[in-house]
Amino acid sequence: MSTIRLCHGIHTSAHSRRLLSMRGYIQGGSGIGTVYHEYGDLLAIQSRFANPHIAAKMALHVRPRDILVGHSNGCAIWIRALQLGAPAVGLVCLNAALDVNVEVPSQLRFMHVYYNEGDDVVPLTHFPFLSKLLFDPLWGEMGRRGYQGDNQCVRQWDCKDDGDHLPNLIGHCSIIDPVNAPRWGDFIGEQIKLALKG
Repeated sequence: MSTIRLCHGIHTSAHSRRLLSMRGYIQGGSGIGTVYHEYGDLLAIQSRFANPHIAAKMALHVRPRDILVGHSNGCAIWIRALQLGAPAVGLVCLNAALDVNVEVPSQLRFMHVYYNEGDDVVPLTHFPFLSKLLFDPLWGEMGRRGYQGDNQCVRQWDCKDDGDHLPNLIGHCSIIDPVNAPRWGDFIGEQIKLALKG
């Protein structure tokens, strides 16, 4: 049996735990039990040393057939957990703080990427040398530019103009904003359900 596991991004304010409020919508769209993992507050500059430790702890919770959903730094944590052998089959990246050419872990059957060019946080990684020195070396502009690699298990959506019935998104946290979370959360859940059937 699958479980969807959510991992938040870096908390910078009292209003930043919005991924938790999206939990019910993702669960409703997918029909799969959803768990929220909390690793506490973290500054960006702490990610370089903290993320590997957090990922090692998170990896212990992952079971075969699980699906991992991350926002921002949560995506880097899940990639690290997968690199440690976490047996998940799916990864969903919401405005990921990941390199656009990140190596997709081999155990994944699917990876879904949601991005928009208005993501004004991940451009902090415009200076790769400085970024790799100060932050988690996995960080990059995927949240703004999408996945640029060639792995065929990746499917992605430009949320600024998805050409669908969903609200257009601009910004790093707009997908988890309470105004957008119901419709996008349901859609994300539906895409997970379809990917598991495929």
